[in-house]
Amino acid sequence: MMWRGIALAIAAIALWSTVGLGQATITVTTTADENGNNNGDCSLREAIIAANANSNAHESGCAAGVGMGDVIVLPAGQVFLLSVGQLSITEGVTIQGNNSTIDGQNLSRVFYVNSSTLVTLQALTITRGWVNNDFGGCIYNETGSTLAIQNSIIRECSSQDPGAGGGGLANRGQAALTGVTVENNTAVGFGGGIFNLGQLQVFTSLIRNNTTGAGGGGICNISQVYLEDVFVEDNQAGGVGGGIASILILANPATLDMIRGAIRRNQAIEIGGGLVNGSGWPGLQATARLVDVTVQGNVAIHQNNFAVGGGIANIATSGGLAELELLRVTISANQLDSAPQV
Repeated sequence: MMWRGIALAIAAIALWSTVGLGQATITVTTTADENGNNNGDCSLREAIIAANANSNAHESGCAAGVGMGDVIVLPAGQVFLLSVGQLSITEGVTIQGNNSTIDGQNLSRVFYVNSSTLVTLQALTITRGWVNNDFGGCIYNETGSTLAIQNSIIRECSSQDPGAGGGGLANRGQAALTGVTVENNTAVGFGGGIFNLGQLQVFTSLIRNNTTGAGGGGICNISQVYLEDVFVEDNQAGGVGGGIASILILANPATLDMIRGAIRRNQAIEIGGGLVNGSGWPGLQATARLVDVTVQGNVAIHQNNFAVGGGIANIATSGGLAELELLRVTISANQLDSAPQV
């Protein structure tokens, strides 16, 4: 019921933004990463500034934004190379990507979202974003922000902060992903693909081939996450939870609901090749519920003669509580394996 309420809230925000407050259509006319050249072209960066400010004073080639329902339209199938930093979105907007690519060139994060009204990213490939001392290599959805990503790809992005994470996406607000592939991202810290610190929903999506140095190769969740028809495959963690790590840290709630889908061929060092659900906080509970899910072919590699949970590890330490509910779950061909000899 909680997740249905969040989905309805996001839909209501979208309706209010686009119907109640009007909208402008801002058409991007150049792939150059221009910033206020006032040359009659409208770049993606300039279009976002126009939508944020409800003005086109920054660039005459862009239509002026009107309100929180503006739509930015990209030309089909183009590549946008960012050269002057991340794209910061501070007001509700829809970016229609038309299968274009936004490439951070490993110079900066691609999107920073800090908007209390709905931001929607559609039909985009978002790639090669990079951050050093922060969250979210491709995308960072800030506290209090609302983000929807639809029919898109998030790939080859990196967070290099050992105390942060989210190689592909870091979410502190409310985020809903539908039809999204998150692949080939890396985090030195937590969540090679996704690091969730807020409320996250993922529908009909693929999380694959992501890596992390600490916890959650595919997804690291320290708050609330709901997955439906999601496949978490071929991810790796240098610590715990090769596919998913849902762990209670610093008294934050940690809940995971996964309905249908699979956790397959993931790998972790020592704990939870496929999934780890755990709490190390006295008296507080981490909860994971899997329904109609396949957990298959995952590996926990033991070092120093210790490893648990090739498929699933449900662990409570230091007086914490961990509750795991499995309903019609297939667990097969998972293993504990030794580290290679050197």
